[in-house]
Amino acid sequence: MVIPAGKPPCKPSGYPWQAGVQATEQDIVSWAEQVRAAGWDKGQDYAPEAVCYFARYFWDINSQEYRRVVGVISKALHVPEYTA
Repeated sequence: MVIPAGKPPCKPSGYPWQAGVQATEQDIVSWAEQVRAAGWDKGQDYAPEAVCYFARYFWDINSQEYRRVVGVISKALHVPEYTA
């Protein structure tokens, strides 16, 4: 499923983060895998692009941090060159 509807099925570990604290790569990967698997409730996995879309609920899409998160998600879910 590429275009998700509604809110993300789960939040990243530690969200909301304290000022100056970033999610670790492992937190991002774990969250991405949970989101992707949650698509099975709707009959199929969420596509990596859908997981990246859900990331905008937790990270500012105009930030360097969002670009880092999308890179981590893409690498973890084996997407060749998905960029924000």
